[in-house]
Amino acid sequence: MGRYSENDAISVEGDKLAYKRLIKSLESFNRQVVFNLHIPKVSPSPYENYLTIIKITYNGNLLLIQRNNSILQISGSKTHVDNLIANIKVLIDYDFNSAGNPYLHPHLHIEYLGDDFGFLSSSSLPLILVLRNDL
Repeated sequence: MGRYSENDAISVEGDKLAYKRLIKSLESFNRQVVFNLHIPKVSPSPYENYLTIIKITYNGNLLLIQRNNSILQISGSKTHVDNLIANIKVLIDYDFNSAGNPYLHPHLHIEYLGDDFGFLSSSSLPLILVLRNDL
């Protein structure tokens, strides 16, 4: 499931199995990967709308995260998509229960923080990946 607001806030939510399926597709290194997203019959609040598709395209550039209406578009070189995969693996493999904070919600921010990180384009929109066990 994915949600967005017109101010470019984007959140993708899934359980471990959904993220593992996404990783497997990305690791297959097809020129383009398209995922249809589940759209619940409830309000997307606090966001405005649901994403319908995640489309990942391989090219020779830095990772670029964009939204075109209800489609989340991610493009980048294999190396930079591999960095995204590594980040997703950290999200699904980390033992959040060991942190000892019952208010800690498993999530990951993918956002441009300067050229020092080197895999994300400065034109990318911020993306929040949320691990959910209740889907």
